[in-house]
Amino acid sequence: MRASLVILLAIGVAVAKESRAGEKYCTCYSELNGGGYNYTFYDYVPDLSPYNFTSDVDSLRVRGMWLCYDNVNYKYELGPVFWIHGIDFGSNLPFGFANVCSSLRYVGQPNCLNCDSYTVYEETFFNWAEFCGHADTTTMGALNDQGSSIIVTGASAWTFYEGRSYTGYSACVYPDTDHDVGPNGETLDLGIYPDVTSIGFYDNAINSVRRGCYSKNVFKAEPLKAEVKAKNGAWGYIKK
Repeated sequence: MRASLVILLAIGVAVAKESRAGEKYCTCYSELNGGGYNYTFYDYVPDLSPYNFTSDVDSLRVRGMWLCYDNVNYKYELGPVFWIHGIDFGSNLPFGFANVCSSLRYVGQPNCLNCDSYTVYEETFFNWAEFCGHADTTTMGALNDQGSSIIVTGASAWTFYEGRSYTGYSACVYPDTDHDVGPNGETLDLGIYPDVTSIGFYDNAINSVRRGCYSKNVFKAEPLKAEVKAKNGAWGYIKK
């Protein structure tokens, strides 16, 4: 378990990318359509400037789901949060967001494309600190009473609780809002919840979680609006 404080004109395109089996990656390009300087990331990047990207990302190619922020340390102030998910899926950043990406991070487990996982974020729209795991936990550690948004991946449902040790109000969610299929038949399944109040919680009220559906309160998230959606991926952005 980990707790951390821590693209091709307007169409989705399947592209060839050699990577280790199951591993997530995000390749950033300094120009549109995969041109210019590029760098491939396999881990969280709280600040892109040391990699010669000073708010200078125009297009991306990804495996897995990645979130891109207009400020360092996974937060945004003025611009939207740009999201992209897929299996060897590429896109230009949308107008108004190109050249303003300052930090990025993936969703779920790093070396498994579609393993069961949950990530709880400190703020709505997947901002600031996070608590990520793939097993039951009776406490959210440093993020107790702070969770405001959730993303789940894989095949399993997850039940979130208001109290520690699986007590109080509960809500069951599934990774069934987005389903990507790659060129070789690989799949990526996501359940994306930008605001926990949509599943009956007060803000900042999640304290434990376990795998499976153990609540009478079962929710299905509305899919995020995708600016482009293809069989192997999609992208879009959300803002307050």
